[in-house]
Amino acid sequence: MNLEQFLSILSALLGALGSIYVLRNILHLTPDKIEQISASIYGHNPDQIDSLSEQKAENFIGSLLIIFALLIGFLNVIFSPSNITTFSNKFLAILIAISISCVIYFFMVKISKLVEKNTHEAVAKILISEKLDKLFKRIKVPKFEFSSLCFISNRFLELNQRKDESDIEYLHRIAKVADRKLPTDIEIVENKKQ
Repeated sequence: MNLEQFLSILSALLGALGSIYVLRNILHLTPDKIEQISASIYGHNPDQIDSLSEQKAENFIGSLLIIFALLIGFLNVIFSPSNITTFSNKFLAILIAISISCVIYFFMVKISKLVEKNTHEAVAKILISEKLDKLFKRIKVPKFEFSSLCFISNRFLELNQRKDESDIEYLHRIAKVADRKLPTDIEIVENKKQ
C-alpha cells in the first residue's frame, strides 16, 4: 500500500468518525425521547415532533451515505489496481458518477420519508396511549379532551372521524390503534363537570 492509499483511508475514516460523532445525538432519538422533548405544561408541540422526526430521518440517511462512502473508499484502495483505466473520457465518468448519485439520492429520500413516517406514528401512538389512559380513568370524558385526542389522531396518524361515525365509535377506533380497550360505560360530555 502506497502513502496516497494510506492517507485516503485515514482521511475517509476520520471524516466518517467526525460526521457520525456530529450525528450521534439525533440518531439516539427514540419516539419516547421525541415525545418527552416536545412536551410542555400546555401539551405537546406538533411542530417540534415534526421537526425532530424529520431530523432523525435525515440524519439516519446521512449516516447511511457516510457508511457507503467509506465502503467505496475502502473497496477502491483494497481491490482497485491503479493501472486499470475504466473511463477514457473524464466527462463521461463524471456524468455516470452524478447519475449514480442521483439514483441513490432518490432512494434515500424515499427511505427518509418512510423513517420519518414511522417515527411520527410511533410518537403518536405514545401520545394517544397516554391520553387514552388518562381519559379511561373517567366515565365521562369532557368534549375538549376528546377534541385534543382527535387532533393528535388527525395530525400524526391521518385518522379522521368519518361523517357517519359517532364520537364513541371514533374513540373506539383510536383506542384500537393504540392497543387499548374502550370501557363500555364511557361517555363524551359537553361540559367540564363530571
